[in-house]
Amino acid sequence: MNKIKKLTETNTSIKSLCAFILLAVIFVTALIIRLSPVIQTPETFRNGFGPYGDTYLYHVLAYNLYKGNGFSGTDKGQAFGFKVDEKLKYEPAIVRGPVYPFFISMVYKIFCSEKDMQSPLVWHKNWDKVRIAQCLLDAVVCILVFFISRAISKKSFIPALISSGLYCFSFYNIFYTRTLLSESVTAFLLTASLLFCILGLKHDKSYLWGLAGLLFGLVILSRPEYLLFPLTLMLYMIFINRKHILNAVKKSLVFIIAATIVVIPWTVRNYHIFKQFIPVSVGALGVNLFRGTFESNNNWQGWEELPDSAFDSKEEKAIAQSLFSSYLLSFKTGRINVKDADNSLKNLALRRIQKHPFECLKRWIIRIPRLWYQFYVPMYRDKEASGGFFIFYFIFALCALWKSTKEERALMAPICFLFIYLTFILLPLHIEPRFGVPLIPGIICMASIGIWKILPWSLRSAL
Repeated sequence: MNKIKKLTETNTSIKSLCAFILLAVIFVTALIIRLSPVIQTPETFRNGFGPYGDTYLYHVLAYNLYKGNGFSGTDKGQAFGFKVDEKLKYEPAIVRGPVYPFFISMVYKIFCSEKDMQSPLVWHKNWDKVRIAQCLLDAVVCILVFFISRAISKKSFIPALISSGLYCFSFYNIFYTRTLLSESVTAFLLTASLLFCILGLKHDKSYLWGLAGLLFGLVILSRPEYLLFPLTLMLYMIFINRKHILNAVKKSLVFIIAATIVVIPWTVRNYHIFKQFIPVSVGALGVNLFRGTFESNNNWQGWEELPDSAFDSKEEKAIAQSLFSSYLLSFKTGRINVKDADNSLKNLALRRIQKHPFECLKRWIIRIPRLWYQFYVPMYRDKEASGGFFIFYFIFALCALWKSTKEERALMAPICFLFIYLTFILLPLHIEPRFGVPLIPGIICMASIGIWKILPWSLRSAL
């Protein structure tokens, strides 16, 4: 009996060793795949600044943090190497969460060269170092998805290795490692938070929920649309644990309090400076809700262009165009005055929704594929990854829900619930394909389990 036990333990140890060796190979492969285009063909568009307009403000915020000027979007060219003689007043910014600008500023501080900041012609060297840091962070996600899949499906290492392999070649996430946008950092933080959520569900330990909450607080400070998820998760946990409601409330509160501990200093900062209750940022809801009332997959003409067909009259379009121009002007520095134009656009959007409710609803539903399927609308110079990859992930994620045990489905719940939450919270807004990217690792985890579950039992037994 002891010999059989020792033989089983030895066999398990050998399988574990092989699995971790393969995981290391996948990690190195993922890193090479992500680093190769950055090193071999560096971004040259706008001297390496990239194709996205949001990148400008992220960089200026990070540069001012690096220089000790505070969280400010004030810039007269010095953030790009131009000489500025006048003494500037650095006004505080509020239209972006702090996590990604702080991440970039830390890369500038630790790895970047001051001499490469002296001219706009050499700044790309520093931006490429940020891209390299994002490549490393994204490669680490291969390890995180391994442990998520392992936590959900414990019987074999194969689903975990499949998830790492799928994420290694996840073209959505690979694409965004080359952009100076928050997606890579948010994907890393969200995946890490999901790992501890799932471990918290599995082992019923408060400290795991606390770690999940701390990480999720950083997710909120990176992408504010996640702000309400802790409350929705709490309601969900209470619902599914009705027989043990006190325990469910306890774990949920630990998660919410931990997230709040991370977010509240930034909220206090905002109140101290602006004398307003602003949990994370302002300046996005109104303009995104406004664009969501008329935008479809075939009428995109550019971020600053509003199609004539979207308005009932020339007067309505003139008002909207004026507000939109005012918004874009204020947005460049990220100051609080962006809120005025944004609120006016929100009011205009609400009137349009009230006037054309069914037309707006139709547009929202048709536009959902832009969030998950990555339905390509030519918004920018570079084309995002094909939606075919997401269909593959989604089908096998559904297979995982279908074929898994009740306990396994309970562990998948945070991923499923986040999918539903993001779909509905972003439904009426202007949607860019990248908004769903941070949850792709979680969906891949479920897809890998689905692939494993549909294999013939004889093959699974042999593996």
